[in-house]
Amino acid sequence: MSAIDRLTDDFPHGTPDGYDRGCRGRICPSTPSCLAARVRFQGDYAYRREVLAARAEAAKPKPRRGMPPRRIFTAEHVAALRDLNEQGWSDNRIAKHLGFSNSNVSRRRDEMGLPANFTGRPRKNSHTPDREGREQAHEGESHV
Repeated sequence: MSAIDRLTDDFPHGTPDGYDRGCRGRICPSTPSCLAARVRFQGDYAYRREVLAARAEAAKPKPRRGMPPRRIFTAEHVAALRDLNEQGWSDNRIAKHLGFSNSNVSRRRDEMGLPANFTGRPRKNSHTPDREGREQAHEGESHV
């Protein structure tokens, strides 16, 4: 076999079959080379089993799941978003109720200028009186 035959597109480079058909040198354009594939084929039983079962080649790509059809944010959804936000619902709860993503609902809420309603544990500083309230509460006390 000539070197020209080994450079055609249909030559099985990177496989033990490529080594058997004459590709044994550094000219092999594949990674791993035909020589490395042959050495692995001779010494690695699991690899040999895969090659013999024609699974050592690149795995077929998995079929992609189809994306669900995109939902349109209608005027009814905008009204429902406004009402539920006024009732104190969080963005996550509104998103689950309307069937949209959380990021979509929070973006729409921001565009409408509505405040964010948070759920969960309140922050530590939410229960402390404001500065003026503290100053009025401690009026007349001396700190000497």
